[in-house]
Amino acid sequence: VAMIGSTLAISSAASAGPNVAAPASIRLSGADRYATAVDVAGNNGGQNITIVNGESFPDGLASSIFNTAILLTQADSIPAATAEWLENNCGQNQGAGVTGIRVIGGEAAVSSAVFEALGECAPVTRIAGTNRYSTAIAVAEDAVAAPTKIILATGENFPDALTAGPLAIAKNAPIILNNGDSLRADVAAYLDANPTITGVYVVGGETVISAEIEAELAGPRGMNVTRLAGATRADTAVAVAEELDIFRGGPGDIVLVNGSGFADALTASILADQIGARGARILLVDADSIPAATAAWHTTNCNTIQFVAVVGGTSVVSDSVLAGAVAAA
Repeated sequence: VAMIGSTLAISSAASAGPNVAAPASIRLSGADRYATAVDVAGNNGGQNITIVNGESFPDGLASSIFNTAILLTQADSIPAATAEWLENNCGQNQGAGVTGIRVIGGEAAVSSAVFEALGECAPVTRIAGTNRYSTAIAVAEDAVAAPTKIILATGENFPDALTAGPLAIAKNAPIILNNGDSLRADVAAYLDANPTITGVYVVGGETVISAEIEAELAGPRGMNVTRLAGATRADTAVAVAEELDIFRGGPGDIVLVNGSGFADALTASILADQIGARGARILLVDADSIPAATAAWHTTNCNTIQFVAVVGGTSVVSDSVLAGAVAAA
């Protein structure tokens, strides 16, 4: 396997490596982001589900900690694909299936009308704050009673928090959002209220989570701080993957998502957690190429990859990118 520029180039000799079978692969996608989320959810199998707004990323950023299927809605109506999935999987309709629904975000993100309609499927709970930051804290408080670790990421953009989803699940570490060059008052209050927290993963470089914040966490608060970051969003995703490799006892399989859009990655964390004995890593690609950082991780770990999943259609992750990832492993 050789890297050329920002793509993986697969030589015939490498792809025909001795006694190494190509990994299995799957594409999970639909006609739109809502149908793609449905394809990822599959048959829910009686678990709770999480509903977030599919048009805006902030409220969904912290939702991976619940480790449930995540379905997408519009603010004022339930899209057809989501509605059909609910109809097929609601407990009242099937005698099994969905038994509880968490809605993340306030009424501007998921209206009271949508909330009430969801209640026809199963009991619904809304978890929300006054903004994306307090919503993430509300999610954390609901998900983990006495956390020992958290993940701190920017709330101003989506890639870092979304690729950290599998780490949040593995470490039972809620994702807390921050902005600016110092800890937000609500974040500081959350840390003060949870003295069990001794470790923080800072995901992203100093332009999004400042060195001053890291110093405050490590100094006055005495926390063990680990920064997972790289020069690009793809590099940061690899840094998260490498931390998961350590925790899981070795590299795992991969879930590829487009790094320029949030919707597909938003739903991918539970998929990544359930693939293979060591779980899968969410890695970022472009529509028609594989960034150098993603390619390098793939090349280093190609002999251990047994499964490659793509979330999203061919317009966001092309068939050639999927084929290249499979051939490289």
